[in-house]
Amino acid sequence: MFTQPASSADADIVTSSAVAMMDRLTPADISDDPFPHFVVKNALPPELAEQLLAAFPDEAAFDADPAYDGKRHRIYGLANERLDASAEAGEVIKAFCRTLREPAFADRMVSLFAGHIRRAYPKLDLSDIRRNMKASGKINISAALADDASIARGPHLDNPLTLFTMLIYLRRKDDRTQGGDLQLYAPHDPGFQFDEKGRELPTEVATVIKTIPYEHNTAVAFMNGPLAFHGVSLRQATSYPRTTISFALHLPEPVFEIRRRGFGQRLRRLRRRVTRLLPAGA
Repeated sequence: MFTQPASSADADIVTSSAVAMMDRLTPADISDDPFPHFVVKNALPPELAEQLLAAFPDEAAFDADPAYDGKRHRIYGLANERLDASAEAGEVIKAFCRTLREPAFADRMVSLFAGHIRRAYPKLDLSDIRRNMKASGKINISAALADDASIARGPHLDNPLTLFTMLIYLRRKDDRTQGGDLQLYAPHDPGFQFDEKGRELPTEVATVIKTIPYEHNTAVAFMNGPLAFHGVSLRQATSYPRTTISFALHLPEPVFEIRRRGFGQRLRRLRRRVTRLLPAGA
């Protein structure tokens, strides 16, 4: 069982561990291939990582509506105030996710990626980001599939309102399931256009550039952008859920525009219809 952070001193340990994970990184630790990201193994003190894993609630405690509902796989989350109010989640994991929501943690992420932000988004002012940013701390569980292998999610982009995403993997020692790894993709055509609503990229038009194993106490973070395609590899049939803690930094306005297919064609069709309805010579 996990140890409850019963005192402010214990909560300070949780906070300092999250901050220390960021403070050990420098811009030199960020890889640009295929888009800006970092990977940290043994991200947290081992004892804290075990306590966080033990504090994960059962699947029934998560939101009824999945955060992602695929054909054969579902991902559930519990975030922010709903996580704080959960009677099933342990106090240590609540305290850790509250730390992720603190401006001090988000500010460290902005400072670490500052050079990449300036190059990718020259119109974004760092002071404006810090003033308007909203961070979330969330626990996630991928519904286990006992009878079939599944891709949790193919290559896709995150919401354009999100500037950064970070995942911390918390994996049970006896979970020997193959797969469930994070994959970073590059599209064959950087000018690929999506359909009207989606952010999914067909796997046949993208190449896996890097695979980050689903390993206990590994943290991975990346900067979102029009080419920040990522997904999760094929996972064997298993009774074990895939458990992660996630951090996301959101802005009030999109940081990039998703290229949509067919807008010009739709506009031309609309103009032709209007023209047919107008009286001759109008």
